Amino acid sequence: MKSTGLLKQLQSVRCGGPLIERIVRRDQPGSLQAAYRIAAALTAGAPLAGYKVGATNARGRALLRLKQPFYGRILQDTLYRSPATLRLGPHGYEVEMELGCELGTALPARSKRYTRAEVAASVRKIVPLIELNAPSFRKPMEVGGLCLIADNGVNVGAIIGTPGSRDLYTIGEARATLSLNGVAVQQGQPACAPDDPLSALIWLANALSKHDIGLQEGQIVATGALAPPLAIREDCTLEADFGALGGVHVTFVR
Repeated sequence: MKSTGLLKQLQSVRCGGPLIERIVRRDQPGSLQAAYRIAAALTAGAPLAGYKVGATNARGRALLRLKQPFYGRILQDTLYRSPATLRLGPHGYEVEMELGCELGTALPARSKRYTRAEVAASVRKIVPLIELNAPSFRKPMEVGGLCLIADNGVNVGAIIGTPGSRDLYTIGEARATLSLNGVAVQQGQPACAPDDPLSALIWLANALSKHDIGLQEGQIVATGALAPPLAIREDCTLEADFGALGGVHVTFVR
């Protein structure tokens, strides 16, 4: 596989090594397909809990020089339930408030595109969620979207809150406030179509189908950030309040 140099560097960072300072041209993914192959190799053999969708709006895609959203895998051993206490990784985290979709029925890979109605019918529950990101690059916004895709979409986990809702109308009505050590620091809400959370799930089902991958019953999909990433580098407590949807509580410790 080409770009094995980048794969080895990513594996090193995830094992506690230093962040990647620069990438030589021969190690850069040459295509979207190459980037996803590296991501698949990076997470190979690990049980899967679901997926994250990134770059769900035009501005984010422009910054990353991408023409479409991207996905990463959420692994079972990095999916947590609120309230959670987690150790900070060696380089900290970039956390994002998101809406998660818990699937009640599978969406197998197929050639025919999934419709909005089909995808909506597959959702068992909407849950409050905090995604954990940890880019392997010293300057992640400078390396481009393909490198971030190769880095499993920079995902290193997610925390699911309670209680959530079985009513899809709560997606459009959701409002979220993120508090750091008891002080509100962010507010966010879902975008309107075509960048809304359900559209992200539809995109994912169809994008995975092109790679002959299906979504499974019970999997969780993080559908995109409701506010900019928040850097976590020190011991702290985070509380994401999603109103009627519930909330997520996590404490980070060294």
